[in-house]
Amino acid sequence: MGWLFVVMMVVMLVLGFAKKGIYSSKLGFNVVVVGDQGVALVLLRPEEGIMTLVKLPENLSVKISGSNAIYPLSSLWKYSLAERNTYKIVTSSLSETIGVILPRVIKVKGDPIPENLLGSLHKLNLMTDLSLRDRILLRRDLVVSVSSKKILEIEIPKSALNKTIDPDGKEFLEINLVVNLWTKNKFIFDTLLGENSNVKIYNLSKVNGAGLLLSRQLESAGLRVVEVSSGYSQPIEGKGCIFKSDGSHFYTEFLLRNYVGCKNISTKKEIKTGEEGTRVWLL
Repeated sequence: MGWLFVVMMVVMLVLGFAKKGIYSSKLGFNVVVVGDQGVALVLLRPEEGIMTLVKLPENLSVKISGSNAIYPLSSLWKYSLAERNTYKIVTSSLSETIGVILPRVIKVKGDPIPENLLGSLHKLNLMTDLSLRDRILLRRDLVVSVSSKKILEIEIPKSALNKTIDPDGKEFLEINLVVNLWTKNKFIFDTLLGENSNVKIYNLSKVNGAGLLLSRQLESAGLRVVEVSSGYSQPIEGKGCIFKSDGSHFYTEFLLRNYVGCKNISTKKEIKTGEEGTRVWLL
């Protein structure tokens, strides 16, 4: 049986590495790190030589994506484990609550700090939605940041949090609109700023506020959203998030496709003529 186990491990490694990756050292990366006690966000910017650790309060109120349910951050991971799309629930719920882009999540033992993240990425049984390729590349850049000790530790400013008391007398913290100013400063991808891309968002879904939420997330990354509308004059086919681009903003397209999960439906004609820059539809 020993040889069968080895074969299975080799197959798992091959399949894991073959899985399409999304990590980009040039652009940078945001990842949710869930520890035994606490949750943090790691913002890695290898091109700028910067890594930021955002510590989140355990009593932060988190609205579950696609649901009206609200849980304290300390219960988010436990809740997600009982659901079908564990990783998606964590990343989407936190992304929507804070108004930023968080493509992936990793569960580590101990505290959610860069050292524990670095020490976990090589493990075969790691709970994460990162591909093996992305884990290798992420670990490579983390080694540089951790060894150089270029780590900035920050927290959500108190002015961006409102205190609330539930019927049982427990205190919780809710994100307010002040957080938008903070995220536009702390979650920026400098590479996107250099592209100077304009984005138009058309929310044709039945979800009220989805367009404004996506606008907040994209602007926190460094994109300039010039229009958010709930209507569009021409028929658009597709499902979920789709976009068209003139092909001149590589990293804008990369972020929409890989970090946000939108599908590129641009035609060769549109790329050639540079029609209307980047347009995003929520269907």
